[in-house]
Amino acid sequence: MSEAIASKEERLVAYNANIAAADKDPSLSPETGKPLSKVNTIRFGAGFLVFGILWMSGLGIVSAVLLPMHYKTIEGPIRTPSSVSSMRSPQWRPWFLT
Repeated sequence: MSEAIASKEERLVAYNANIAAADKDPSLSPETGKPLSKVNTIRFGAGFLVFGILWMSGLGIVSAVLLPMHYKTIEGPIRTPSSVSSMRSPQWRPWFLT
């Protein structure tokens, strides 16, 4: 059984060889050292597209339904500062994340 499982050093050598091969030829995958097949490229692209659409639909639901309901339930003087801070936060984010 131990013969079927490559040792850590063997896997590291194979990984470094795959990275070197991918550096020489950009069409090769750094993970396997083999060219990326057309089927895998299409599968990756379709998955990326579906994930993006589902992510955007979730954000659209939040901004169209949940935020207006949240603003309706906030009472009195708290309502205006909360909405102002939510509108200004994307503008201030770059200042504090650097």
